[in-house]
Amino acid sequence: EFYIGFERERTFDDGELRPFPEAALYTRKIYNSTILVVARYADIKRQWEREYQAAKTGELLASSRFDLYRTGKALTYVKEPCDYADGEVRILLDVTPQAAADLPQSRQQQGYEDRGFGLFGQGHLFNGKCVTTVLLPDYPLAEFRTGQYTKSGLHIDWEARVDFRLPEHRAEYAAVTATEPLIRSGFNVYRRGKELIYTKEPCAAADAAGRFALHLWTVRVADLPADRQQYGFDNRDFDFWRYGTRFDDKCLIQVPLPDYPLTGVETGQSDAAGKIWRERADLRADAFRTVYPELTDGEPALRDFFDIYRQGRSLIYAREACGEGDTAARFGLHIWPERVEDLPAARRQYGFENRDFALEQFGARFDGKCLAVVPLPGYSIKEIRTGQFIPGQEPLWEGMLTVE
Repeated sequence: EFYIGFERERTFDDGELRPFPEAALYTRKIYNSTILVVARYADIKRQWEREYQAAKTGELLASSRFDLYRTGKALTYVKEPCDYADGEVRILLDVTPQAAADLPQSRQQQGYEDRGFGLFGQGHLFNGKCVTTVLLPDYPLAEFRTGQYTKSGLHIDWEARVDFRLPEHRAEYAAVTATEPLIRSGFNVYRRGKELIYTKEPCAAADAAGRFALHLWTVRVADLPADRQQYGFDNRDFDFWRYGTRFDDKCLIQVPLPDYPLTGVETGQSDAAGKIWRERADLRADAFRTVYPELTDGEPALRDFFDIYRQGRSLIYAREACGEGDTAARFGLHIWPERVEDLPAARRQYGFENRDFALEQFGARFDGKCLAVVPLPGYSIKEIRTGQFIPGQEPLWEGMLTVE
């Protein structure tokens, strides 16, 4: 019941086993050829069955399209019934350590390691069953995410996430939901320190589907990433599984926030059919309260009804004793460039750019004070004229800044 032959194209390691329609191949290099020994397939199937049953004695971590068992550092995927179609698409396996420093240098910024694999490249299909074992890394794990895309590669077909921080998540959920949310909608959204936290209960798998929108506004446009400054806000959209976890019929998402002060947050969720929910929170008062001392330190470039400071590419309007009536009128802001060619085409005939605004566009009233931070254009500026006005009347006040 054995057949010995020679084949030069095989490169399997000595003693390695591979699935084969009729038999299992035991290979060994001799000189420049490979000896193929075909053993009885029934014996090999019995070996795989023992591996299959042994895997199911491990700790069941997740049950989805595949059942996932862990024994030590071994992670085993098992499925019954199973056929070749289950292995046509590569298995994704993203592993997140407790400390990013444990990752390879090239992966530390993204925060996880891609350990995806082909199902039958290192596993077995037999008797309508699949069993595949991979080794998890040696570093302490925070979580891993696994699953498969559809054949098109555009959508997730199935996925499972295993979080090794369940006690911490339960404590976090209880603590944050005891406070008042910033937003109440499809998810409740809380702000705590440098995190935005989303919660939902009850939370089904469908509630974690789709994509979450997250747009952030700040005091100074210059604080945004360079590629977002032209839009005036930061785009930090994300998928649920990037920051979220499901447990005990609850969903918890913890999104890290940037260091710059936030004046506004707009967030929501959408799926292929469109928007599910979307809300905005105004954080201007807190943000401007925080930066007021820094932005009004020093001598103003113009003293009038408002003190006006110039910082980089921003113009700061500040007033200590500021009531509601002091901001009812619009602010005039006319900017003359060094070169008329730098103006938008529609403004070149006038020789200056009109950037009139209302306080609410760039500022806020808080604690009896007013503060606005207005972005200036990128071109070289020769002169700025500003003030407040009521249409059809004389300006309430006006002043000029000459830019050296």
